[in-house]
Amino acid sequence: MVGQLSILPVNQIDSDRKTFLMAACEQGSTSLIAFLIESGANMDMSDKEGLTALHYAVISRKIDAVASLVSRGANVNKQDSDGDTPLHLAVGNNYEDVVKVLLSSKGNNTLQVTQRNNKGWTPLHLASYYGHTDTAKLLLQQDGTDVRVVDNDGCTPLHLASNQGHTDTAKLLLQQDGTDVRVVDNAGWTPLHHASYYGHTDTAKLLLQQDGTDVRVVTNAGWTPLHHASYYGHTDTAKLLLQQDGTDVRVVTNDGWTPLHLACQNGHTDTAKLLLQQNGTDVRVVTKYGWTPLHLASYNGHTDTAKLLLQQDGTDVRVVTKYGWTPLHLASYNGHTDTAKLLLQQNGTDVRVVANDGWTPLHLASSQGHTDTAKLLLQQNGIDANKADNDGDTPLHRAVQKCRWCQEKKATVTLHPCQHTVTCQNCCSQMTFKQCPICRQHILRKSGFGRELGIKQHDLDIIKLDHSHSVREQSFQMLLTWFQSCDPAKRTLQILKEALERTECFIAIECLSSEFNRISL
Repeated sequence: MVGQLSILPVNQIDSDRKTFLMAACEQGSTSLIAFLIESGANMDMSDKEGLTALHYAVISRKIDAVASLVSRGANVNKQDSDGDTPLHLAVGNNYEDVVKVLLSSKGNNTLQVTQRNNKGWTPLHLASYYGHTDTAKLLLQQDGTDVRVVDNDGCTPLHLASNQGHTDTAKLLLQQDGTDVRVVDNAGWTPLHHASYYGHTDTAKLLLQQDGTDVRVVTNAGWTPLHHASYYGHTDTAKLLLQQDGTDVRVVTNDGWTPLHLACQNGHTDTAKLLLQQNGTDVRVVTKYGWTPLHLASYNGHTDTAKLLLQQDGTDVRVVTKYGWTPLHLASYNGHTDTAKLLLQQNGTDVRVVANDGWTPLHLASSQGHTDTAKLLLQQNGIDANKADNDGDTPLHRAVQKCRWCQEKKATVTLHPCQHTVTCQNCCSQMTFKQCPICRQHILRKSGFGRELGIKQHDLDIIKLDHSHSVREQSFQMLLTWFQSCDPAKRTLQILKEALERTECFIAIECLSSEFNRISL
């Protein structure tokens, strides 16, 4: 019998590199597990995902199988392809009973409770992120558990609990020696920034009760917790922050945005109303590129927010951005007819104002095919339908430009940086051209460039708004944001070149080429 057992192919694998022992653990058959191990099954073999038999037992919550493997010396610290140990998986699934068995491992096979996965998360990070408070309590009772360990993004367990609004878990963490509410992650965010960003008011309240919490701390981009709450319209969270000593509605981000700018950009009228009730809030403050809160509300068509702003002393419909755009220009550009109508009812609004490129609001509405907005503008006193821009084009020229290829559909795709509108969407999708057919300039294709560099969406929105007239400047600002925020080890010319190639930013690639080739040699 012994001879027969010794020749069994107990470590045979299938196409997924799964063994008989893994299957037995998945089913929780302890007798079969014992038989296979006694027959020579390797407990620490991994499948194509890096999962061992112990991982399978944990995932399936087969407690007896877990206990059997642990008692027989299965490696409790083996990591799968995501860097997760069996303990990570047990904690992530909130299997307290399984966690207790894993924590009972002894001797040379003692569990490493601070082992990090590929994201840099310890089991405590996982428990904190998912709000598994009782499981977190078990981990905190173990020698070696450290609340100060940070993940790849610089986040402590408290950052993650705050990010997800798990107030009870955050409270438990705050009771531990070493927990520090002042620690900032790689982006400069404190736990309070995380709670404010997602509108977790109860968690924010808990954090504000702790010594060291400071509402004045700014992120790498210059955002306070109030900026975060305002951007997403978390009015209750903003109200809580405004009750704290040190909160200042006048603080501006690196790009000159106040909390009011951010609330107005996204049409959070209630939040804007709250901010306008505070001493120091000023509707006249402009961003780095000359945008007032009214410009932002108009650009995005937030008519109710614009109406609120127009009721405030100091709001001026005549203010222009760096590129000469009034709020009416911006509403017209995006076809926000109701917002344009509201602006036209105000003293000082002038349909004849021209931007730096000579465009009137009618040029903008016409070029984008916004018929209703154009019709509204044409009803106004003083309108000049034949006004030529700096290129000699009237609104009619802008409205009737035909695709150079099909000669049927309206040209709607604007090429950058030259800004020539030469093709319709259909022809553009079917053709590949790298130069403008009019001026022969290289084309910078903008779709997805910022996302390729891993820039957060709200940062992309701000870059595009602040540099709406210059795609070249947008590219530069995106590259600068990427350079300042990413891990220095990942900030390589190779990665940058690949991102530029994927997004067809040919001019930037040409600028890089000599330096890149020199380093590649």
